[in-house]
Amino acid sequence: MPLIDDIKSFIATGPVVFVYLFLLVSVFLRAQGTYWLGRYMWHIVSTRGRPAGGWRLKLYHAIHADSTARVIGVLQRRGWPIIPLSFLTVGLQTVVQFAAGILSISWPRYTLALVPGTLAWAFIYTTVGWAVWEATLEAVAGSPWALIALASFAGLVFWWRHTRARKAVATP
Repeated sequence: MPLIDDIKSFIATGPVVFVYLFLLVSVFLRAQGTYWLGRYMWHIVSTRGRPAGGWRLKLYHAIHADSTARVIGVLQRRGWPIIPLSFLTVGLQTVVQFAAGILSISWPRYTLALVPGTLAWAFIYTTVGWAVWEATLEAVAGSPWALIALASFAGLVFWWRHTRARKAVATP
């Protein structure tokens, strides 16, 4: 896809200030969109109940997922500092932003909590994050052993989560 290739090229070779600003705006808009999607879905669930089908039903299931429930619990116990800290993780950002929307954290407070996280995320990906990501993808794509290791790791994580979920269901 030419547009994606152009974006990758820009991130890899563009002026640092513009790459930083591009990544900053991108992550800020993505996080805001996820937050507002969480608020919208909480409104739908609280006023109308379970949707009949389509994308609303998928989001309904995302609201009731175990991962969302755990993050909501963490946000309720630890408060808004979890929001900027989520940007220092991989794979947790989206769930935290979605959970913040579900909890209906006020938009000004959420946005103030979001700013330090997006600044840090954009800085990390402008400096070393993008290079590490690209190097990892190239290593996996060029080495059958790396692909086997990655597939084994993914299988182990899936097995561990499946086993944990089964034990949770079995334990009253």
